[in-house]
Amino acid sequence: FPTMDGLVWFRPEDVPDAYPEQPVLLREVRVDGNKLNEARAVLTLPWDNREVYVSISLAYWGTQENARLEYFVDGPGGGKWQLFHPGQRELRLTAFESGRSTLRIRKVGSAFRHGDDGLKLVFVVPVPYYRTYWFIGLCVVGASLLLWLVLRLNAARLRRRNLQLEKMVRQRTGELVNANAVLRRSLEMKEMLVSIISHDIVTPLRFIARVSNGAMGGMSRKDPGRLKDTMEDIARSSDKLHANAQGLLQWIKRQDGRIELRMRNVAMHPFVAEVLAMERERASDKGLRLLNEMPLDDVVQTDRDVLSIVLHNLVANAVTHTQKGAVAVSGRVEGDRYAISVIDTGNGMPEAALAHALRLQGQGALGAMNGEGERDVQGLGLLIVADLLQLLGGAFEVNSTKGTGTCVTVLLPVGNRAADPLAQATRGLEQTSLS
Repeated sequence: FPTMDGLVWFRPEDVPDAYPEQPVLLREVRVDGNKLNEARAVLTLPWDNREVYVSISLAYWGTQENARLEYFVDGPGGGKWQLFHPGQRELRLTAFESGRSTLRIRKVGSAFRHGDDGLKLVFVVPVPYYRTYWFIGLCVVGASLLLWLVLRLNAARLRRRNLQLEKMVRQRTGELVNANAVLRRSLEMKEMLVSIISHDIVTPLRFIARVSNGAMGGMSRKDPGRLKDTMEDIARSSDKLHANAQGLLQWIKRQDGRIELRMRNVAMHPFVAEVLAMERERASDKGLRLLNEMPLDDVVQTDRDVLSIVLHNLVANAVTHTQKGAVAVSGRVEGDRYAISVIDTGNGMPEAALAHALRLQGQGALGAMNGEGERDVQGLGLLIVADLLQLLGGAFEVNSTKGTGTCVTVLLPVGNRAADPLAQATRGLEQTSLS
């Protein structure tokens, strides 16, 4: 090379290299402030790493511009080769992604000349647990179980809701059925009332009107004896009409459910005496004897008012249809029932009335049908007896002989017969004295 001082000649192989010849050495590696063991060939980083700090050293005391370094990250999220700043000997890298990554640090310029491959660090970051197959499988299984549980709970809720709806439907249906039954019963009662009124009230009224018109037409002047008979007929019809009206009111109270049972011990002998007293005047006018043959010590547990209506109807019917003789009331125990019999010495019941009584045995007023399948409404007294005995849990039997008389027996459950302590003590003293 020419210079001001002359020519300069040199050998290139003898010129000192300006680039550092010493290798790049690793000082330490820290992950999130925790130092790792650099002696391992592969460094394992936690999956939730945030910062990786790498410190290196290079034995060179020349111009720092000649000791330039560069680095390259090979792996997930890697990029291109990047230069260090002059004099920089450390790296701060952000979080490594899951997988295998390689960090390469080399000198710029001399690396290719000297065959220096630089520093290589291998980092392995495991897959986060929430991205592992077993965790995903557990999540799928858990989600399936949760879905199954939700479906089961929803099905159970729907079943409970369906049961509630079914219960409500059954309740509403029962209410409708009950309302329908009440309505049907009301219609049947209306039909029966019309039949009863026409049979037991209108007929006596028609008879009274006809007899009264005949009497006013001059019968009293022509035949005084016949007038007397006519007035007696009017009196009997009026009594029958009054009894029928009373019975009709009692029966309507029973059908409306306004009769509530009040069970208590009833001494039968004085009780029957009270019932007979109500018909004493009418029986005396006809020359009939009323006999109370009830045992003095019998006590029955029953509803006094309801049984009074039953016996009064039977005694009233017996007095009405008996022209001579007597009407007797007796009582006795028959197996598991207590029997009260009303016996008269009349002419017996007509065939139609007897058939009506037999149809009513064991049934209420709304249950008795005649041979044509129609409602049987003959005789209001027996209708009342049948209904009220059903209320007491009892029944009745009828035995009638033409020209001899009629016996109507009321049967009450034996549970309705109470033991009278005074009567038991009296019977015990009698047995003691007899022995």
